[in-house]
Formats: sequence, structure tokens, C-alpha cells
Amino acid sequence: MTPPKEIIRLGPIESASCSTATTRRSPVDVRVSRAAGGAGPAPHYHDQVDETLYGLEGVLTFTVDGRPTRSTRRPLLRPARRRPPLRQHQRRNHRTLAMLTPALIGPAYFRDIVALLSAGGPPDPVRIAEVMRRHGLIVVPPSAG
Repeated sequence: MTPPKEIIRLGPIESASCSTATTRRSPVDVRVSRAAGGAGPAPHYHDQVDETLYGLEGVLTFTVDGRPTRSTRRPLLRPARRRPPLRQHQRRNHRTLAMLTPALIGPAYFRDIVALLSAGGPPDPVRIAEVMRRHGLIVVPPSAG
């Protein structure tokens, strides 16, 4: 296996780029994410990006169409503009392969989130949502999902 091109760490989350998009028009971005304790982003959907998730290690359970769905050694397709969003609700360690097409959400998103959260002080949900929106991730408030 080819070593990752870039590994970005934020607390219990690690994102390793396997095939980094060189432009926002690249056809696909491939990454392996590892999270301890089930850490992950806020519930969201993508406005222009299809995402396919494949569980490599551990168990990651999402709510999809109102049903618990486990991402364990089988693909889970997350089409663009899919609402309600996937909601991660199982808090276990996991490692997941993600393929995003087109490659509009890449390492720059993770670097921007790390910069924001490393600035000191408590996390600002409004600023986090702004960064996510800038990269095509639309945060869905808990009451709206």
C-alpha cells in the first residue's frame, strides 16, 4: 500500500490522504480516517459531493433514512444533497475509507478545521459551521435532522 500523502491530526481524529486532489475539479479524493471514541464531525450533508464510506476497523453506526446502519466491511453510499444527514451515534474506535467525488472536500478542509480549533478558547460552533459550509459540508442542527 502506498504511504499517505498527508496525515492531518486533530485530537482523537486522524485523516490520511491517499489520493489528494490537485484541484477542486479532480474526480475523486480518497482518504482513510481514524477516530478514537467515535469522534467525528457534526451531523451534516454535502451539497455537491457523493461520499462512499467503507468500514475498515471497528464499528461505526449511522442513522440513515431513520434506520441504524453499520459501516463495517461494506460500502455505505452517501449521495450529495442527501437529507436528513447521516448521524453518527456509536462511540467506538473506528477506521474508515472514504471516497469523495468530485474532490471538493479535501485536505484543505481538515487543515482549516485544525487551524480554527487550535486557535485557543472553546470551539465556536458558528465559525466551525462557516468553515464546513465553505468546503461544501452543510451542518444540520439536531432539531432539523
